[in-house]
Amino acid sequence: MAQLRRLPIAAALLSLWAFSPGNLGAQKLTAWTTGEPNAPPDVAAVYRAVLDDIFPRGSDAPQLVVISQMTEPSMVEIDFEATKPYRRPDAAIAPFEYRIPIVFADTNTLRELRDKVRAADSIAPTLPTTDPRHYQGWAAPYIERYPGSWGRVIFGRVGLAKDTSYALVEARFNALTPDGGSGDEFFRLARTNHEWKVVDRIPRDPGPIKPEPLPDRMLHGWVDPSTLPPPKRSLVRGTVKDSASGAPIARFVIRVESVPLDKKGFMI
Repeated sequence: MAQLRRLPIAAALLSLWAFSPGNLGAQKLTAWTTGEPNAPPDVAAVYRAVLDDIFPRGSDAPQLVVISQMTEPSMVEIDFEATKPYRRPDAAIAPFEYRIPIVFADTNTLRELRDKVRAADSIAPTLPTTDPRHYQGWAAPYIERYPGSWGRVIFGRVGLAKDTSYALVEARFNALTPDGGSGDEFFRLARTNHEWKVVDRIPRDPGPIKPEPLPDRMLHGWVDPSTLPPPKRSLVRGTVKDSASGAPIARFVIRVESVPLDKKGFMI
């Protein structure tokens, strides 16, 4: 992953100013999202590169990535050379392919989920600890709607240089885990050999993005061992020998560690 550095707001603004119009050889950053007419294909490639820098690969990756369909305000889309700097209205992100399935959450769906969040947060403490919703709290509606996701990504427009050699984009992440992981960062990218790579990350408040998988208790709740059927016991006889000498070992210690169980008593 790219280098991550924490900067105060003033320093972050100065760093962004270096990418603003009128700098870097007088090249301007043009702001795009995938849903706008004539958007370059590099826009989707930049979004993919940022997602690659946020989420792990392989079996450690989430099963689903949720992205807000609409972009949110970002300094990337402000024209600092204009007489009266302004930003463009939010725009829809057109779907693009990625190694992990993506769901784009529209505004109406997010509004409905926000209404359900209040009820879920209120009822969670009253539920038994065997119910996963007790641990999910406010996040229960999101977990139910988007199983396999770790949270929601919110993108701004991608600022592209005229020669498409570098890009800048802001991304936010709203985590579902109770221990945090939510963050807001500017991602600086460079294109080499027709491939986009994140070269720098500039965190903003509330901090860097650190997505984490949901803990078992948020997925399965706590299983009361007294509710499980008694295990089937059997007697096993044998001799344990020393691997070097071959002599029988008179006694040894077996340590049994606890593992989470599902509702049927099987190890998770």
